[in-house]
Amino acid sequence: MHLYVLGAFLIIPIARRALAVPLVMIERLDRREAFARSSKLVRGRTGQVLMLVLIAGTISIVIRFAVAAIFAFIPGFLGLWIAGAIGSAVATPHGAHALTVLYYKLTDPGQPVLPDEPARERWRSIWDEEPPA
Repeated sequence: MHLYVLGAFLIIPIARRALAVPLVMIERLDRREAFARSSKLVRGRTGQVLMLVLIAGTISIVIRFAVAAIFAFIPGFLGLWIAGAIGSAVATPHGAHALTVLYYKLTDPGQPVLPDEPARERWRSIWDEEPPA
């Protein structure tokens, strides 16, 4: 019984603070404001947010293990370093994307995350020449 209570005291704050980083980046809040707003946004949905965080974390771990298995033929520290760098480069954006989508779903639930219709314009690169005026 005591382990369940201890687990709740450790896991619930993880869920309540899950949106702190998106809040700092998107809304430009300081650390304390971001923690308070994250807790407010997650309140009433703590279990769902916790499941999302756990699933995203599990997917990241699986990706990192898969990349580590690919580079297992390189011995010692060099193999671990390469696998860790590539695994993190692949897995970290996934977790950031999951939390960003969660942020938008909780702050503006009526707004779809993906637009109904794709944009008709061709995507322009910074390397494209400006059209003549």
